Amino acid sequence: MRHPIAKLTPLLLVLLAGCAHDRPKPDQQLREQFKQADQNGDEQLTPEEFKALKLPGVSFQMVDTDGNGLVTLAELENYITWRRVQDEGRRRYEQLQRQEHLPPTP
Repeated sequence: MRHPIAKLTPLLLVLLAGCAHDRPKPDQQLREQFKQADQNGDEQLTPEEFKALKLPGVSFQMVDTDGNGLVTLAELENYITWRRVQDEGRRRYEQLQRQEHLPPTP
């Protein structure tokens, strides 16, 4: 009998391949929201400006990946892409879980 992790290998390979080729394009709406929130036009959001984005469950620190106290559009786009990939991976794993009776996600 194969180890349950061995069943995940094909899923992970498909997910990683999909990420490399089908990376979601950042939404135009997100760019517009970023522009509107950027009150001084410096293409970076302060913690106060970031609040105007009203992203539920997303803190400034989660998006400020370089820790410089400012969020750029690139950081925001990368965060959104990461969340989409994470959500898709979770969805696919849960689907496989139902089919293969795998252990629940941690």
